[in-house]
Amino acid sequence: MARPIYILCAQGTSEDRTSGSITIFGVIEKLRISKTAHPAMMPLLQMRVVAAWAREENDIGRDFEWSVEFRTPTGAEVSVGSGKFTFESPNCRINANIVGQMPIEGTGTLMVTAKIRSVGKGEWSSQEYPIIVDELTQEEFDQMVNCSSPMKVMPSRQLKEM
Repeated sequence: MARPIYILCAQGTSEDRTSGSITIFGVIEKLRISKTAHPAMMPLLQMRVVAAWAREENDIGRDFEWSVEFRTPTGAEVSVGSGKFTFESPNCRINANIVGQMPIEGTGTLMVTAKIRSVGKGEWSSQEYPIIVDELTQEEFDQMVNCSSPMKVMPSRQLKEM
């Protein structure tokens, strides 16, 4: 069975089309939520889950399935992506793009799990990535909601003289 290499959650990635190398930016280690937020203001996630696996000799030519799941701090399990693949090289990278509101309640750890197995067979091989879920203070939440900018608008004439 394929061996896990790594798993990361980030705001985005960029892949070099020639080499296949990946650049990962905005690694997500913590989410901040508010208990006082209106239900319409659930955390909006834009996250890329990147999980890499190394094939074993007996994996060549076999079809695999993958799944990415979240386990919230309250224990709720949410499937956020799945699919199928075949190892075309010694390593395979799964990229799951997650965009949407996530009903995260409570603080603690949001566990992101990426797993693979031969299609329809046996036990999953998995890797986990913990994300700390922390609560915003009321003051921090109010600042985010009100977003009054301290910037001044200067007339164009003043800008030219500077």
